Amino acid sequence: MIVEILVPITFFITAGFIIYYVLHTRNMERMKIIEQGVSGDDLKNLLGQTEKKPGDPLIMAKWGIILISVGLAILIGAFVDSHLQEEITIGLIFLFPGIGLLIYYRLFGKVNHDSKNDDL
Repeated sequence: MIVEILVPITFFITAGFIIYYVLHTRNMERMKIIEQGVSGDDLKNLLGQTEKKPGDPLIMAKWGIILISVGLAILIGAFVDSHLQEEITIGLIFLFPGIGLLIYYRLFGKVNHDSKNDDL
């Protein structure tokens, strides 16, 4: 019984200390760099805060299709009345996202391909 209480408490205390340590050491590192008189542009380059390239604008559509297909697979698997319900559900969880990705690339693959050619 005491283990059931101590394990979560220990987990959260340890996670809190790790987060504090990471943030504290990062702050101390930045303070030492600033004390040495490094300019703003050099500081951004040292800390890896360079300008980021824009990502794929359709990434949310892809993840939406994948997550909807996983949810649909679980829903269909829940309605299967069979002694193989777990196996069928697991199979559907792998099958439906694959179908979802095929649908995504069928719908948006030409858009991505055309936009990459425009960048060249």
